[in-house]
Amino acid sequence: MNKLDYIEKRVLNFVIDYKIEHGKPPTKNELANGTGLDHISLELNMQSLSKKGFIIYSSNVSRSIQILKLPE
Repeated sequence: MNKLDYIEKRVLNFVIDYKIEHGKPPTKNELANGTGLDHISLELNMQSLSKKGFIIYSSNVSRSIQILKLPE
């Protein structure tokens, strides 16, 4: 089982909510501003979410986050 910690859930839920509201995923700046994380912490959490199979994304392409599964 790939359980999410609090910050991972916060990041993933922000992406989900943003995509529902705006019809597209957030940029990294929007994601950092929305979650209150610095860019290094955000990247580490994005990598973790990717390894756990929740998202795929490209770190050098804007709005590339794709949600693969929802948190429980």
